[in-house]
Amino acid sequence: RVPGDFDDARAVRPPRGAMGRITIFTSASCGHCRRAKATLESRGFEYSEVSLSAHPKRREDMTALASRVTVPQIFLNETHFGGNDDLERRLREDPDGFDEEVRRALTMPDPKDARLRACAFGEGSDDDDDDLSFLSPPRDARLGVCADARSSLGETKSPPCDHFEATFFLRQALLKRGAIRDVAVGKRVYARCFDGVAFRDATLAAFSTSSASTKDAKKKEDVRTIEKRSVDRICASLLACGTVVRVALSSNEKEEEPFSENDDVFGERAVLFRLRFDTNPGCVSDARLAWPEDESSDSADPNATLKRCMRVLSRLETKHTTVAVNSTNVHEKEPRLNRASLANDQTFLRLVDRLSFLKKVRLETLKGNRSDARLAAFLINAYNAVVRVSMTTVGVPRDGLARATYFKRVGVRFADGFYSLDDIEHGLLRGNVESSRGFFHFGGTRRPIERGDPREAHVVRWDASSFSNKKHPTLRDPRVHFALNCGARSCPPVSFYEGETLDEALQTAAEGFCEDDANVDVVANTTTNKTTVRLSKLFSWYRGDFGASDAEMLERVADWCPRGSAKKKALLTLTSVTALANTVNDDARKKEKRRIEILYAPYDWSVDATADSPTYASANARESWGRFTGSFWESFWS
Repeated sequence: RVPGDFDDARAVRPPRGAMGRITIFTSASCGHCRRAKATLESRGFEYSEVSLSAHPKRREDMTALASRVTVPQIFLNETHFGGNDDLERRLREDPDGFDEEVRRALTMPDPKDARLRACAFGEGSDDDDDDLSFLSPPRDARLGVCADARSSLGETKSPPCDHFEATFFLRQALLKRGAIRDVAVGKRVYARCFDGVAFRDATLAAFSTSSASTKDAKKKEDVRTIEKRSVDRICASLLACGTVVRVALSSNEKEEEPFSENDDVFGERAVLFRLRFDTNPGCVSDARLAWPEDESSDSADPNATLKRCMRVLSRLETKHTTVAVNSTNVHEKEPRLNRASLANDQTFLRLVDRLSFLKKVRLETLKGNRSDARLAAFLINAYNAVVRVSMTTVGVPRDGLARATYFKRVGVRFADGFYSLDDIEHGLLRGNVESSRGFFHFGGTRRPIERGDPREAHVVRWDASSFSNKKHPTLRDPRVHFALNCGARSCPPVSFYEGETLDEALQTAAEGFCEDDANVDVVANTTTNKTTVRLSKLFSWYRGDFGASDAEMLERVADWCPRGSAKKKALLTLTSVTALANTVNDDARKKEKRRIEILYAPYDWSVDATADSPTYASANARESWGRFTGSFWESFWS
């Protein structure tokens, strides 16, 4: 098999016969959906999946049946069971009772409600039949390395037809020799490098095996000379097409400096090289120099190409999600994504290579005359994609210090430059607002994208969104906080957004977030006569985005709560009390306001990853750092 041949994580099950059925409404990028499906499969239960990504109109069926807008929603025949949190809670408390309830439901007739109808075989799937072709470059995009060396070397292995395969074979040869390592030169440490001797040896091992043999000493020497020249020709070809990059050890050197087979640098230990894949791992679109163009250019609709990439990633994540069940039928741990095995999956490596198409995306082409909805949708999707991919390539940030550099160093390169996750979120999507640089910063505030930076031209204009029209024009739409997922458990679920339906989709995301009592809850204490509003920490961190006063913030939160719900009514009542107390000089009103308490729930930063998944460190996303200052402090203060 060609490295990276796609292996489907799970085939879509056909509808069952006239018997009970588990129906689960899902979306392609939803981690909660993936964990719920993995849990059901681990217990041996088949289910009928209705993908709202493939059939968005079925969302109306789900909302009408469950009175919820979030996914997943699980039904046992016609009985609504709940979402993934309900499933995990039930399995912790009464796993045997759950199994018995499901078995009993499966003996009943199929649901008669048409809104729970099963999809035909393959109908509810997001799968594409030709993912390997999608992840592979056009056939005419070949490196040509060692093609002209066959006659000189005698027997040769098949030359790599593409940058990905060249990287794969060369990396295997380098790792086998333990050649890729951090190298200290002077006052700097250069990450993930190999020297010229290792480069030549690995190239010889990866791409050629000489069959010439003779007992004549002079002929042996001639063979070695021819072999050296041919291997150096391959090395020069790998450098010329960007598969390998020379490391600049001084300001006078350039990493992209060209070489030929006549340059005697491939046998030098003082000359360092990197695989392009390792040059900037923190940039998810830097795996190759450029994705080759074909007749169906990705630049025509980059959001559509990104959407297909994320569908492939969703199936890979499903494939590598594990569930542990002990002998007492209880889940030892919640379903987790094994990012260590995912990182070694050849299809995932092909996917990372495919994301290099983003380097050709020009953000100005996504801006409209009256609305930046297409640009905003693409940036939201790009942000979520970067997080999902980078937590496998550079590791999971498991503590606050790691997160302090992760969002600054990890990002994506578009046509006009590199954008970190902070640049996308706070710079482009939040109006480039000023904020503190971090802990221990004494220089006041700064903008994520400085004044005069050409990237500032791509800051999203939210003035055409329905949120802006209700009150006043603004550079910020707070609903974007319910669309961005930084990988933590308390983050909103991941969806994919389209420019044409962005306003409606953001409203759905806001309603889904506020629907969850873990994010918005109102509790009245009759003993103390005090009402407590418990909100997600997001409302505290981005307090200014949600309103100038408590009353304004509570009013907006109430707008996003389910229609007719008790907490919506309570919030509207509290809003009127708070607003009146701010405008009327009445001691009774002031006292009534003091009976309202707003608390912010702790944020759960745990990540969907097994314990053996790679851990992020600042060195993972840097090319070099000072030998004495270290990678963390350089990343932190940059």
